[in-house]
Amino acid sequence: MNTGRTDLLNNLKRIAESGHVSHAYIFDGENAAQLRETAEAFVKMMEVTAADVLFLEHEKPNLISVDDIRRCINQSVHIKPYNSEHKVYIVPEAEKMNVQAQNALLKTLEEPPSYVVILLLTANSETFLPTILSRCVKLAVISEETQAVEDEDREAVLSLVRDVVRAVPTMDTKLMLDDIAAMEKLKVHARDALEEIRLYMRDVLIYKSTKDVKLLAHREEVTAVKQIADRASFEGIERILTAIDGAGRRLDANVNFELTIQLLLMTMRDEVKKNSR
Repeated sequence: MNTGRTDLLNNLKRIAESGHVSHAYIFDGENAAQLRETAEAFVKMMEVTAADVLFLEHEKPNLISVDDIRRCINQSVHIKPYNSEHKVYIVPEAEKMNVQAQNALLKTLEEPPSYVVILLLTANSETFLPTILSRCVKLAVISEETQAVEDEDREAVLSLVRDVVRAVPTMDTKLMLDDIAAMEKLKVHARDALEEIRLYMRDVLIYKSTKDVKLLAHREEVTAVKQIADRASFEGIERILTAIDGAGRRLDANVNFELTIQLLLMTMRDEVKKNSR
């Protein structure tokens, strides 16, 4: 799961309050301090006292050995927590576990006591064995700097999408290809782009049905929404929404991004222009 920091903390809070806490989590991110802060925040959400939180310490700076895992985790997992419902083991720099250490940890992960929660903090979860990964819930912890860049990029995508949809009624082939070329640079946010188009077309459908601006998600786009609603039929709007779903399936199947967006924009243009002739 890849989410912003606020979303991640809210998700962890929901997990803690639900009582359905998994036995093992991987917190994957570049900022070691932020990984630790996130782990400690989760511990606090679970209402685990300091006596029931154990940090793994390793003697060699670049290696977590099998002896470290046995000494800090395996030998004490069967001792019940003192004051809390859970007993939490936190493993900073978990990517430094060698294969033997991971196999030793796996013995605990395979049959953990009900109260044990293991938090693996890592800058690179790709170093973990598949058997470790399969027994952990993986959560991406994005640094504030990275999140700020991603938010800026995402807003640029959404702004471009709104420009594209607004131009649909008068879109010619050259303009369409120029828009696709611009979107190609931002295709990492393709899912956000499709969802924005879907939300925009939902506004078109709502306005065509009700003429009530208050119900629109994009009230600031009412002029463009009205223009598209006036030109497209109800059936045409439904075909556009179906085309958006199809574009999502194509992206899931790794179909070429440019071709996928071109087909979608052609459908939108044709359905909007069909009733304006």
